[in-house]
Amino acid sequence: MADEDELVGEGNAEAAPSAAEGADVAGGSDADGNDELLNEEVPEYESEEVVDDEPKPPTEEEIRQMEEEAVKAELRALGIPSEEELLENYPFPVVQDPTYDDTGREAYRAKTKDFDFFMFPITSVTNLFDLQVLNLRHSGLGDKGAIALAACLQVNKTITELSVVDNWITAKGGEALIDAVRTNTCIRKLDLAENRLGYRAGHLGSDGELGKMLFQLLKNDSKCKQLKALCLRANHIGDKDMDLVCEALSSNTWLHELDVSYNELGLPSGKAAGIMLAANMDLRSLTAEWNQLRGLGSFYVINEMADNNTLTRICLSWNGVEDMAAEAFGIVLSKNGALEEIDLSHNRITDIGAAKLADGLLQNQSLRRVLLSFNPLGDAGCKAVIQAIRETSNTILCYVDIKNADAGPAAHEELCATRLAKPNVEIAVPRNLVLPPDMLPEPESVV
Repeated sequence: MADEDELVGEGNAEAAPSAAEGADVAGGSDADGNDELLNEEVPEYESEEVVDDEPKPPTEEEIRQMEEEAVKAELRALGIPSEEELLENYPFPVVQDPTYDDTGREAYRAKTKDFDFFMFPITSVTNLFDLQVLNLRHSGLGDKGAIALAACLQVNKTITELSVVDNWITAKGGEALIDAVRTNTCIRKLDLAENRLGYRAGHLGSDGELGKMLFQLLKNDSKCKQLKALCLRANHIGDKDMDLVCEALSSNTWLHELDVSYNELGLPSGKAAGIMLAANMDLRSLTAEWNQLRGLGSFYVINEMADNNTLTRICLSWNGVEDMAAEAFGIVLSKNGALEEIDLSHNRITDIGAAKLADGLLQNQSLRRVLLSFNPLGDAGCKAVIQAIRETSNTILCYVDIKNADAGPAAHEELCATRLAKPNVEIAVPRNLVLPPDMLPEPESVV
């Protein structure tokens, strides 16, 4: 065993120098001390990427797209159009912002969505928004329909005349409608007749609220200066409302026609209207029939008209006008050169008032139509009026109505002379004054 160990040891000792020599060679040095091999660069070998031939699983987005394509293919095979094809051939217009529709249709429809329940018409109304004259009489709008219509008027620039007669609009809907008209610059005629705008509607809690709305509409700094005619007929308007209307009209310079007939206007309204007529120099027509002015209220209205040179028509029929007001009217007619038509029919004027009225009629040069029917003028009163027609120098007078005025023989005799002298003036007389054919003027006497 000792001999084997010695042999192994000798073998290792012999191998050690060889390893050292190999180390010297690998280090680039030889026995002579040369370092040439140290300056040589050892080439670097790039590692080759390992190519994975296994397919990657699809992402969620790719799966979704494949499923959609599969569904479209199945629908196409069944002849059912896809969503994109439906949108391309969609038969109805896409709903746009209501303000971009200058007819107001979209604004009207959009406002209906604010109501949980409504019964007013939509299509039959919106089809008319291209017209200049929009007639919505008896359409059943109610307050909600009036609010929707107000939304239309805020953008519509086509409508110039609007009528919403008999639509059961109370102060609630009227407030929205009047406010829309106040900012509208196209409507020239507004008819709100036969609604429930007045204080008896019971929506605003105060009998002056309607007047406040109308005051804002008619005051001189309102934007709707193109509005020329306003009809408030049969709306339960009271004295407080009328007082505010007259206050606004005192400085108003653009409204020409006002109709407040068939309301509940009394003595205070008569005073307010008189003050307004004395100050206003632009109103052309005032209709106030079927109210409660009575004698004194009518007197206040008429007495202030002497210096008004713009009003051409006034109607005070069915107001209980008495002789005091008729006498004042006679004085006004002798001074006023603007009035063309007066309507005092269905009142309480007797022969005393008729005589004073005839004096003014004799001096007036502007009247065309005079309506005095259904007054207790009597025979003397009818004769005085007919005689004034014959003697006046007014050449444009064309119609006088004294039907049902209790005329008698004296009026009959005067009528014969007047028809010969003024054949161009049509005189409507009671049935008992109708002339027989043999009493009519001869054709050659007609001028």
